Amino acid sequence: MIAQRNKDSKDIQKEFDKWKKETKEKINQMKKRKLTEDVVYKWLVENK
Repeated sequence: MIAQRNKDSKDIQKEFDKWKKETKEKINQMKKRKLTEDVVYKWLVENK
């Protein structure tokens, strides 16, 4: 929501894009069974 509300802020958008990329990578690793669901969940909670 912060990124959508502040579309003019390049820093917020960059940070959100970086987080989104990392999240997709973590989920893909979980699907490949390299990470557990608990590890991904914990990472998401810590990095929201």
